[in-house]
Amino acid sequence: MHTIFTLLFVGLCPLTLMSMPVMIVPATTTLVTSTYDEDQVIYDNECLEYLPVTSPITQRIWLDRNLGALQVAEEPGDHLAYGDLYQWGRKADGHQKVLWSTFDEGVLLNKQTLINTDCPTSTHFIIEQYPPHDWRKTKNSRLWSGSKSENSPCPKGYRVPTPEEWEAESRGWQNASSAFQSFLKLPMTGYRSGTSALLYHASRFGYYWSSAGEQDKAKALCFWEQTALLRNRFRAYGFAVRCIKCIE
Repeated sequence: MHTIFTLLFVGLCPLTLMSMPVMIVPATTTLVTSTYDEDQVIYDNECLEYLPVTSPITQRIWLDRNLGALQVAEEPGDHLAYGDLYQWGRKADGHQKVLWSTFDEGVLLNKQTLINTDCPTSTHFIIEQYPPHDWRKTKNSRLWSGSKSENSPCPKGYRVPTPEEWEAESRGWQNASSAFQSFLKLPMTGYRSGTSALLYHASRFGYYWSSAGEQDKAKALCFWEQTALLRNRFRAYGFAVRCIKCIE
């Protein structure tokens, strides 16, 4: 007799495991199962799973993978760990979705548009070919400020990190290898252009948004083979997001 495990769903996401004995599984079949701890597993609005990881440097708690990622990175060019590419300050409305197929290729799951707007009503990735390269008509530098911000893409209780929080974790990093070897295991996601909507430099560069708008741009953690540093980048560009737990 073997056991088939089924998931109990509350709302849309699984919260616990139930089991029932049945006689239909062949004797040669090995069933691999995982135990979900509902106090630890975190779900986003698409029911993707995340686990909390604690920084050995700051003791802050982060998600173990990028938003939209299918797994924790196993190497810097692990396309299953790249996840979604967000325009800075936008909510998780579908514009960010990429179906990654290889370490440097992905299928864009949304259309692009030249019509910028403060309140997008579609999943279109908004491109802006002229400075300041913002997807909005009017500048707003507080769209991702705190966990209660209207556009926060992170699961409940988490938020986009500040530049200071990125700086505290990345101090001493020398390049992309340092970023991957850290407890965050950051892969080199590349980016989606805010002027053409095309994908560039996956497996060669890593770009991760912070919550801070800086003048007409926004601050991002950037790393590649030679260096790792925080820089201002245009808000219409699509970068990865890694969430940090809010301090109660």
